[in-house]
Amino acid sequence: MDINTDRKSLKILRRVSAQVRTQSLIPYYKMKGDAAAPCEYKYFPRSSPESVGLSSELISDYIAELYETKETVTDTVQIIRGGRVIGESEYYPYRFDTWHVCYSYSKSITGLAIGLLIGEGRLSVDDRVQKFFADIKPAIINPLLKNLKVRHLLNMTSGVRFNEMGSVTETDWVRCFLESVPKTEPGTAFDYNSMNSYMLSAIVTKITGLPMVDYLETRLFAPMGISHKYWTACPNGINCGGWGLYLLPEDMAKFGQLILLRGAWEGKQLVPADWIDTMCQKQADVPSAVSSYSYGYQIWVSPDIDMVVLNGMYGQNTLVFRKSGIVVSLTAGNENLFHDNPAFAVTVKYFGSIEGEITPLKPDNAGYNALKELQRDYRRPDYKVSLIGRKIGVAEPLPEECADWDGTAYLYNTKEYGSTGLLPLTVQCAHNCFALGVKRVAFKVTGGRFYCRVTEGDKIYNLPVGFGKARYCDLVFGEDKYKVAVLGRFFVDEDDNNVLLVKLHFLEMGAVRTLRFEPHGEVLKTRYSEKPGINFFTGSVSHFLKDIKSVPVIKDWLSSGGEDYLRFRCLPVFEPTVTGLKMR
Repeated sequence: MDINTDRKSLKILRRVSAQVRTQSLIPYYKMKGDAAAPCEYKYFPRSSPESVGLSSELISDYIAELYETKETVTDTVQIIRGGRVIGESEYYPYRFDTWHVCYSYSKSITGLAIGLLIGEGRLSVDDRVQKFFADIKPAIINPLLKNLKVRHLLNMTSGVRFNEMGSVTETDWVRCFLESVPKTEPGTAFDYNSMNSYMLSAIVTKITGLPMVDYLETRLFAPMGISHKYWTACPNGINCGGWGLYLLPEDMAKFGQLILLRGAWEGKQLVPADWIDTMCQKQADVPSAVSSYSYGYQIWVSPDIDMVVLNGMYGQNTLVFRKSGIVVSLTAGNENLFHDNPAFAVTVKYFGSIEGEITPLKPDNAGYNALKELQRDYRRPDYKVSLIGRKIGVAEPLPEECADWDGTAYLYNTKEYGSTGLLPLTVQCAHNCFALGVKRVAFKVTGGRFYCRVTEGDKIYNLPVGFGKARYCDLVFGEDKYKVAVLGRFFVDEDDNNVLLVKLHFLEMGAVRTLRFEPHGEVLKTRYSEKPGINFFTGSVSHFLKDIKSVPVIKDWLSSGGEDYLRFRCLPVFEPTVTGLKMR
């Protein structure tokens, strides 16, 4: 099975890097839910930093440095102490009222589900994994897997080779996992693999008869007031466990507070306290090449300070400083696969050395007002009320240049560039929904608004372009609907070319797709790019390919320069430049 999956993984990689339309290897299935309807929402109370022993100046400096440190690419941030939000910012155009995919942050919620089952006496960390899947008869039974226990899934020491790449090449993930040949004996070596978390989710479903998200509904989500959520499932209906959970940013912060309170919530013990303690202790040593942090049970543990982290790629992080009682929750769209990134350094710089019980400070009205003003600045001025009480921008008058573009249209021959779709390529790969290539682009001013009309495959997308303030729309790819904020800008570049830049912020994904249009007489030179993009892709693929480095094509790639060569091969796909011919 491993060899077959490796071949399929290489096939996908070749297709992605070949500058042609990428076809999926497994049938398409829905990957995300539609945004929930408006409903009553239970917020944390808000108060000044001084009321919980911190200065407004400290919080202002932290929020500003996050924004100014461009490598962090932060979408939202909340700082909580004493169960109260003392600082928060939506970095425009991202919004607290839009849920955000958590990526591997989801693993820590899976760890809580396992703790609940253990507390109910229905599971033990020493249970052997195979006993839960007696109905599945693997074609190959590896002797090492007979010793695979639940604890090995929890602390990422299963040693199993079947990894995340299998999610886009296979449909029966449980069977593939059980038929995989371990690289090492279970319990001997840390190897970060999201399929370990998926198997934990599969065990939850085997024991309870419910998808994990439904099992957690009455035990965690409802008691914590978490109603806006969705958890992606595999083709067989098992929640992914290691990724795919969508939550509102404030609900992500709630889980940090739950861990800080050792499983208690509003006077009720939702998760056994001893499980939280065990989960947050070091359970595996992590190679320094992977991270400077240790690993607990589905959660990262700081070796230097009393802090644990619920972490997902692109910078979805909730940091729990247990000595000081501070929780900092972030959503982002940076280029990091793991959590060692500038946002961590900035956050630890401000909060890592704070200890002791909460002692209120003298009120600082001027400082607190300055903090609130800063937070408003990052949300931008001129607001209207949105879904759950937050505020968003409204558009400015159209620039004069829009009249020059009005009514123009261009045709493209993108057979060799299937990656020229509107959906970011990293999302295409993760969601098994590959672009058909852009065939036509037209520009139109109507009703006082400027639209970029894109024909991709047999679908037409009308993008309302905002200038200064974003305009919002929903874009549907496959069966999945994405909330997008669209921003445009006209400028003249260093070569005196007139340029229209259109940025699509995929608000739920922390991803940005950029279209750069340069008119040259009868042609429109068009360049596509995205962030996170080529740097993230090559780094993550290199990580996943390390187990199949003996395959000839991978061996050739590695000997040709490894990650740098992979970047060279894939850059034209992530940042293609195509030319459209003007229509008459």
